[in-house]
Amino acid sequence: MLFLRMRERPAGPLAWSFLLSIICCGLFGAPCPADDPAPLKNLLDNGGLEGELDPATGLPAGWEVTQTPEKSYKVEVLEGGRSGKKCLRISGEGKMIGIRLKHLPMSPEKRSVISGWMKVTGGDGRISLMHQYLLADGQRAGSMTIGAISKSQADWAQTASIEFVGPNDPFVGQNFVIRAGGKIDVLVDDLEASTLAVTPDDLLLAAGEFEMHYNRTYTGVYKTAASAGGMVELSPDDKRPANGRCCLRMKANAEWATTTLWPVKYEDGKVYTLTGKVRVNSGRASLRIDYYKDENRTDLLGSSTAKATDSKDWQTLSVDTRDNVPAGTTHITATAICYGDAEAFFDQFALVAK
Repeated sequence: MLFLRMRERPAGPLAWSFLLSIICCGLFGAPCPADDPAPLKNLLDNGGLEGELDPATGLPAGWEVTQTPEKSYKVEVLEGGRSGKKCLRISGEGKMIGIRLKHLPMSPEKRSVISGWMKVTGGDGRISLMHQYLLADGQRAGSMTIGAISKSQADWAQTASIEFVGPNDPFVGQNFVIRAGGKIDVLVDDLEASTLAVTPDDLLLAAGEFEMHYNRTYTGVYKTAASAGGMVELSPDDKRPANGRCCLRMKANAEWATTTLWPVKYEDGKVYTLTGKVRVNSGRASLRIDYYKDENRTDLLGSSTAKATDSKDWQTLSVDTRDNVPAGTTHITATAICYGDAEAFFDQFALVAK
């Protein structure tokens, strides 16, 4: 319900026009400028290392350290870091060290994201962030890691990973873990964990949330192409996502340029529907379903494309496979596309089948 406090002085024509536009947007669904997304809650109580520490461990409360062999590494909170006044330091040499930051239950309606900043100052070892998946009996059953940062990365590097599991996987919970190995001296700061609501039956397994990246670069999940002579580049954008912390930014100058997600096996008799959010600073952009006769995304048979938009506000677009699926199709993909000298943003892609 909309509550308005009016001054006693009668409102002029401009004021009434502004008020009417607000009421129409709220009550009748007329397009309104997109609001900034609600701030995400950091599920790590002391991810920036600035708060009180457990006197027994010298680390944030609840953090657990395991290492092989024992006492191979030193873990400490010290002055300095990327932001604030303190950061975490891991130093030593061994086979492995894991620091469990938090346990979180899992559900089909949500996906978790973990991110952090790291700077390796010595050694030839590597460090990464991990989703460690658990079964109902508490046993470990697989993991997802991203980052693998080493000294070859000269400055602070950010890594972010989204929970990436299938709809029928038996996992009920996960641990967020910092994992390192070999000889290493590394600083860690600004750790965050959060959850996003997602479409439960999404066949893209959260790749369409565009949260997963390493050092502001997207992983091999996202494959680009452009028309002859054209260029396209990708980056995560955290200034105005439709959901979560990041969205996909495509900068292109081409008749057309695309970003294609991992292929999904196509089954005859099912209708696949792709939905997503799109906004544009320049050029035009849309989303489409591509049809392939192989899972390597090399032999394109055809496409179904939603009507393009040039709106600077987030628009929800949709396209399905109801008509004109080419003969021989074995796999389909969710694809972002832009046209011309374009800067376009994409978020919340979901592909479902019925």
